[in-house]
Amino acid sequence: MSIRKKQNDEHILKLQYAARHSYNLAELLGLFSWLLTFIIILISWFDNGANPDVIAYIVAIITILNSAVDYLRNKSINMASSIRAYIDYTLFNMNSKKVYNGLTIDIINKFGDIIANLHKKTYLKQISNSGTDVYKGVKDWYTLSDGMTTDEEIVSAQKENCGFDKNISRDSIIISIILFAVFAFCIIKLDQKFLLICAFLPVGFKIIKSIIDYYEYKKIYDEEKIIISKLDDYGYDEKLSIQLQECINERRQLSFVTFSFIHKLKAKYMHHKIKKD
Repeated sequence: MSIRKKQNDEHILKLQYAARHSYNLAELLGLFSWLLTFIIILISWFDNGANPDVIAYIVAIITILNSAVDYLRNKSINMASSIRAYIDYTLFNMNSKKVYNGLTIDIINKFGDIIANLHKKTYLKQISNSGTDVYKGVKDWYTLSDGMTTDEEIVSAQKENCGFDKNISRDSIIISIILFAVFAFCIIKLDQKFLLICAFLPVGFKIIKSIIDYYEYKKIYDEEKIIISKLDDYGYDEKLSIQLQECINERRQLSFVTFSFIHKLKAKYMHHKIKKD
């Protein structure tokens, strides 16, 4: 069976939906984490240095809560990246693993069943629609053409993974930079040094972490480009394809998560562009 048809198997579609759900949850947790950080700034503003001890306790509590949120976010990312890795290895008939990013196939499949049962209406809509439909779904995940050989399908799907993520991540980092600028402006407006430190440290750490993650993301993407160039020059090679897949899996595990609304806005355009190319 071709990858084009196999990707719409009910089992694969269920896992694609579970992976999307996990990435969306990770995005929401990330936004909630930023909201908690912004609360520190607001409290510091309104307090105006009247209760420094109270502010210190609040900062400590929010920092602990933020750590818990970040932990759950990383767990969601790991689950989503594990599912996507399992899907690709299954579709591409690569040497199957028993464990993906620390999660067994049994755990991955059980998670897919749980998410599908908990969100049955959304799940049924998602698996009935593709990325080019008005309601964005997970059907026809890879834009593949009739007449492609299996090797051509694998290379095309892997290129799509890299190209799609590159365009969406670029827009996501631009929005992140804008958000960083807003936070920086708010922090600078604080007059008192104590409040400045209370507000700056949490935001500063998050900004530095996001920048490090993005540059790690870009580094892996540059490695992917080199491998893709070799595949274009010399044709399909199993070792190169596996090497490229490992890069894709590594990139998916990073805590740099793109915004889902950008994916929805650009999905149709990107699918048409890939099909045209």
